[in-house]
This record gives sequence, structure tokens and C-alpha cells, in this order.
Amino acid sequence: MTTRLERAVIEAARAYVRSDPYNMIASESDPTPVALARALDTLDADGTTEIEWHELAEGDQLKSVKNGRFYEVTGVVALKDGHHITLSGIPKPIVRPTPAEPRAIVKRGATGRAVDLFILSSGGNK
Repeated sequence: MTTRLERAVIEAARAYVRSDPYNMIASESDPTPVALARALDTLDADGTTEIEWHELAEGDQLKSVKNGRFYEVTGVVALKDGHHITLSGIPKPIVRPTPAEPRAIVKRGATGRAVDLFILSSGGNK
């Protein structure tokens, strides 16, 4: 599991690599940008990330810990007993977090990526 601070470092590394798509700032004396790009490629190979439940957004693909399948999130409502999450193809909302799923494993959709950018630009969740 990654923490918010680890995710912030990963997003900063992604922004750095995106700012230099041709690795022009890499040199023989400092191969860091190339190594960083390779590390991010490895990290992003499966396209999943761990997030807090309150960061879950419509359009994300939520991974089931029971069967390993991904389900599209169609809605999230925060209530007193947890987050009520509606999923495409699942008739009843699920409530999270639970002891078995303290964090969400997702493939981010467009809205979720926007949430990530907002959190990163605002200094993270506090």
C-alpha cells in the first residue's frame, strides 16, 4: 500500500518525466531522468493505484478483493457509516471501508485523475 506522501512523490516524478518527454536533460553524468522514467513505467505496468475511499470518483474502476475483477464506479456518497459506492452491474451499493478493504485499489478514470491533480496541487490531504 502506498501512503499519500508516497503518491505525492510518484506524481511529482511523473510530472518531471512528462516535462522532458525526450529525456533531453539526462546526461552521461546524470542518468536520473532515464532511470526515473523506467521506474515509473514499471510502477504503471498494471495501471492501478491505491487511494483513500474519500478519493474514489465516478468513472474509476474499483478492484474487488474477492474476485480480482474491476467494476466501474457509478456513484459515491459519504454517509455516517462509510462511503456508499454504486458499481456498474452490481444491484446494491457497497459500503467501505471495511477491515478487509481499508483502502481502494483502482484504475483511475478522468474524474479520478482530476481529483489526484487537485489533491497534489493543494498540498495533499491534511
